[in-house]
Amino acid sequence: IVIFEDELNKLFNEIDQVYVSGASGIIVQDFALIELIKKQYPDLEVHCSMQMNIANLDGIKLVEQLGSERVVVPREMKFEQIKHIKDNTSIPLEVFGHGALCVSYSGQCYDSTLLDQKSANRGRCSQYCRMPQHIINKKSGEIITPTNYPLNLKDLNTIDTFNKFKKIGIDSFKIEGRLKGVEYASMVTNQYSNLNQGIESNYDLTNVYNREHTTGIMNSNKSIDLVNLNRPNNNGIEIGKVVGIEKNTNKNLGFYDNIISIATTEELNKLDVIRFVNENYEDGQIVEQFENKDCKYYKQFDRKVSKIITPS
Repeated sequence: IVIFEDELNKLFNEIDQVYVSGASGIIVQDFALIELIKKQYPDLEVHCSMQMNIANLDGIKLVEQLGSERVVVPREMKFEQIKHIKDNTSIPLEVFGHGALCVSYSGQCYDSTLLDQKSANRGRCSQYCRMPQHIINKKSGEIITPTNYPLNLKDLNTIDTFNKFKKIGIDSFKIEGRLKGVEYASMVTNQYSNLNQGIESNYDLTNVYNREHTTGIMNSNKSIDLVNLNRPNNNGIEIGKVVGIEKNTNKNLGFYDNIISIATTEELNKLDVIRFVNENYEDGQIVEQFENKDCKYYKQFDRKVSKIITPS
């Protein structure tokens, strides 16, 4: 993160604790910290964060001279640019391989700072790009943007292009996990680790949290292919269709107003989060009770929701 002058003492107290704990390296965004840390902890590796936005060979050579041992290249670079740097420097390179993408250049977004006084460069991004946005014609008042989320990027997934980066000698892949659960971290990391070791794995990463996937700018995707215009949160997978809605007459299910019948194409389990969607409406619910796993699903709905959800 970006560090202010009056925070240096606190910073080095924290680095002391990290160093004593046996950490092999520390990642920084501030250029000045590379030299400061190397002077005080010469055997502690300093890695340059993607947030430093070091996107060319000159920048790579500069931080190498300052003492950095690894650089995480920006997500906005194309494969050919990354390969050019790798071919012309000996410093280890790390590529952002999987996870959330920023709509701005890495480390250069100030939306959160200007609108909420929370700096994305200090780990406090408010994610305004994930919120509904409209471009409005001032003269006519017409809403120009076709959907609510024109700044919402899909999540990066390079599982299908991993080997071409490995072939040119990329030293490590970064997997983003901010605000993600243990299951996400485990499943995604395991998938890339297996691929790196040549172990066959059939697990589908669309089953873990994602806003739809893209292979990113590094694989020459067009800008429009990076954007999920419809949804800023987990995309999920289709698990079935509503085939019926009936009034609950079963006294054993007392507080459930309606019986929602779902013909499932995927296994459904208690406490799964599912979402009912049609052209004009969507509603997320937690699975609480079944009649059987193949079809029936019970949940309390008000009349409005029951009317909007139309059985297929």
